[in-house]
Amino acid sequence: MKIYRAAIIGCGRIGSEFDGEINRNIALTHAGAYSLNQRTNLIAGCDSRREKLKAFQKKWEVNSIYPDYRTMLEKERIDILSVCTPPKTHWPIIRYASNFPLKAIYCEKPISDNFRDARKILRLCRTKKILLTINHQRRFDPFHRELKQKITEGFAGRVQQVNCYYTRGIFNTGTHILDLFYFLFGRPEWTMAVYSRNRSNFKNDPNLDVVIKFKNGPLAALRACDDSCYLIFEIDILGTDARIRLGAGFEYLKAVSGNNLLHRKHLVSVRKPPFKFKYGTISLTNGVEHIINCLEGKEKPLSSGEDAVSALETLESMCASASLERNTPGKRVRR
Repeated sequence: MKIYRAAIIGCGRIGSEFDGEINRNIALTHAGAYSLNQRTNLIAGCDSRREKLKAFQKKWEVNSIYPDYRTMLEKERIDILSVCTPPKTHWPIIRYASNFPLKAIYCEKPISDNFRDARKILRLCRTKKILLTINHQRRFDPFHRELKQKITEGFAGRVQQVNCYYTRGIFNTGTHILDLFYFLFGRPEWTMAVYSRNRSNFKNDPNLDVVIKFKNGPLAALRACDDSCYLIFEIDILGTDARIRLGAGFEYLKAVSGNNLLHRKHLVSVRKPPFKFKYGTISLTNGVEHIINCLEGKEKPLSSGEDAVSALETLESMCASASLERNTPGKRVRR
């Protein structure tokens, strides 16, 4: 059995810290995912912040730590590299890392902070034959993959509307929602956006209220909320035969005949939804396992660089739409 040597650049929250206590079943971080997988060996970590690096070393019992990623790449033989740094750093890191015999890069979302660098990353990884996987976690989750299959098969009937509520910026959180929309419904035909009155606490990541029209699907609405009040990540899918709510919990409501005066169907909550996989157990272990399966030819990439570039292009078009709306209310920006 081949063991893949893994290393992480960026030992902060998603790199290491979200796993407050090491869980032997679910990993919320890249370090946790590598530690849980029997096919990977976490050999090194890198962070410019000394306190993060020391905590990472102690927590995951990693011998080799580096304050500079160039030194780490030069000294260590790495098969899978996680890039868990801010989006603006992804291009320079991946550009340098491509000089070494990596097999795969597991990069945090979004792929970059701008479309031009995102395209550079994509072309470079293609040229170097490096498997590029973006951590849009829901694509690897068995429940969401089952949900996609059921929607495609018409399980909920024709999807009429999709409504979503989110916090913490269109690039930070919105990218997860948009990527899930791509996964479930395909590419958008157009987007229309305005700056939300509920502002993001991230200086360079605005909250937008957005309407998306999918080419072969429904209208979807993204509505931003103020995260100083509470956090929310909620998607409501309304089909002609059923309604599916995803958020803090999972609810499936089926359209059934009723005894109302209009003799119309109404929605009734189903206590045991007909889904094989459980909702709410997203783990980065699924992403690591998927990368290994792709490297060994057992699966095709579910969250590729191409997917991430398309999502970023749509995010930028949303920001352009919101800026245009601010200056010339009523105009629509098409992709």
